Amino acid sequence: PGSTSPPPANGAPARIGVFPGPFLDPQHRTPNRWYSKIDKEKRAHLRSEGWCVIDDFCGNGKDLADGNEVGDAPGTTGATLGETLGDMSLSNNKTQTTSNHWATALRSEIAWLSTSGRLGPNRTHFQNQQSGTRFLFAKPNVFEADLHDESIRATVPELDFFFETVKNTLPRAFKKASTGVGTGNETQDENTNDDDEFPFPDFARLASGDQARTVKVQHNRGKGGCFPSHYDNPGGGSKRFLTCILYLNPIWTEGDGGELVVTPFLRAPVTIQPKHDRLAVFYSDRVLHSVNGFNGTDRFCLTVWLDALAGTVNLPQHVALKLNPEDVKGGVEVLATKLLARPAQRSVSRAVYREEYLASLRSCMEGHPGFEEMRASHESTVERFKANKPLWGLVEQLRKVKAFREMTGERVV
Repeated sequence: PGSTSPPPANGAPARIGVFPGPFLDPQHRTPNRWYSKIDKEKRAHLRSEGWCVIDDFCGNGKDLADGNEVGDAPGTTGATLGETLGDMSLSNNKTQTTSNHWATALRSEIAWLSTSGRLGPNRTHFQNQQSGTRFLFAKPNVFEADLHDESIRATVPELDFFFETVKNTLPRAFKKASTGVGTGNETQDENTNDDDEFPFPDFARLASGDQARTVKVQHNRGKGGCFPSHYDNPGGGSKRFLTCILYLNPIWTEGDGGELVVTPFLRAPVTIQPKHDRLAVFYSDRVLHSVNGFNGTDRFCLTVWLDALAGTVNLPQHVALKLNPEDVKGGVEVLATKLLARPAQRSVSRAVYREEYLASLRSCMEGHPGFEEMRASHESTVERFKANKPLWGLVEQLRKVKAFREMTGERVV
């Protein structure tokens, strides 16, 4: 589908039935593919850099058309596609018998939800750090829905299947290397251990199940649709560990914008283009990121947040910046390297990246409700850093490391 119409003016959900289909392309569901796509190389890159990109994530589904196994699809134990899913594996058009783009089917359902008025504005809870005042602001031209809403899932069978499957299959794909997906012959990932110095954490702490994942669908409609610099683990009990964004934009071209920019602490930023069937993955609680302004007509994506086991992420001691003699023994370069994979970087990130925070905030919110409040809060936070001379001295040293390392230039992938 192309451009979509806005939701009802009064914001009320339209009275709709089930996604009518048929999909533009015949398709099969392909969750078993995730085990092979999240391979040793991708996992190693994620643990060393803090992010990775996996193209052709859902694929064209030929592996299922050929009768291979479904893997961890709900209710399966390694049986073949025909034995476990039957007609459920096809699109709403029951005459389809071949296999193609599951990603396109997911996109079609999100577009239909949008045209039907089932997506609401993306709203951000914001607290002024100086006054303690809380606000709720909407990001311009960003519409979304949480798939935990059963009333929405009941209308979109492919998204419903994705939601139910991802709770177990995706964590297992990160934690295991498969030699026979769904057959019980999986081998343990050699990177699954208690070593936290790779430098980023291993995947053994990933949780599974209904309460261990959040899935949102999103539609950026029209100009704008960007996100200012932030971390995905907001604190206060959040257990988010990995952020996985599946982009669904078959006609995206350079110049359309809407790129994800990930910035591992004190390393050069990486711009990730939102190409169709591309999965971008990064650590939720320790990789700063933003989304560039969108210049096209429609941009679609699915975001999955995978939680860690309770007690393994986002504890107060994780985010507090406490320096011991060993941390500073080797100088600021050594400290910078240690902070790369530590969530404690969040304690100083806004001061170290103060220009980037403000620029991304202007790009996203300037001229819209909430901008002035957010800008004032940002500037007051920076001023509090300046008032603490020892801490400000550390910030300035870290900024020198940042400037030197950014000389390598921004990567675009």
